[in-house]
Amino acid sequence: MIRRGSDGQWDVFFDDAALPSMRTYLGVIKEGITPALSIGLTGDSQDEAFHQGLAAMVLRGFFNVPVLHDKWSDFQFSTMPLPRDPGQNVYYMDTVGQGYSVPVTSKHPAEAAEFVFWLQTATPQAMRASTLFLGPVNPAAWDDPLLMDNPDWATYRSLSSISKLVPVENNDNEDEFITTVFNPAVLSVASGDKTLDAAIAEIKASSKTMLNK
Repeated sequence: MIRRGSDGQWDVFFDDAALPSMRTYLGVIKEGITPALSIGLTGDSQDEAFHQGLAAMVLRGFFNVPVLHDKWSDFQFSTMPLPRDPGQNVYYMDTVGQGYSVPVTSKHPAEAAEFVFWLQTATPQAMRASTLFLGPVNPAAWDDPLLMDNPDWATYRSLSSISKLVPVENNDNEDEFITTVFNPAVLSVASGDKTLDAAIAEIKASSKTMLNK
């Protein structure tokens, strides 16, 4: 939703095709699918409410399957819907992730760089993935027994085999904008304190200024 417009300026775009999905996503609390206590919860707190039966649905990525199984080995869940446009084979898009870097203040940059490149080889990637439940950046890691012999990774492996990565331009001001403007506005919609149209107007009032500063 955040991208450069035809004028070359960054902005957040609420395309007509996306609005019905946004209304549904932000309206699940009113429909009784998930409790009001879940507003703003992430990570372990969200999983705990799901596990205790306080919520019927948890909005997380497919990586949450091994996370749930690791915490509660006997936990059984029903379905995991995967969004997909009609006629497309791409089930998800990797728009976020983690990376490795060596800061300029490093006292041993050469050794640090050697470690970073070693960490991206197959075996260390398999160890990192199995510990943190994050997909490996090296495809060869999928053949390591740590991931190969673990059935919790079957879904992740299947989706990764058909995934399509799309490079996008990065905006350095995006995180601040999302944290201070976008998230508070849409959370007020989810809690029933504001209409989506009012939230969009509030977001658009400062989006261009903040994203292009």
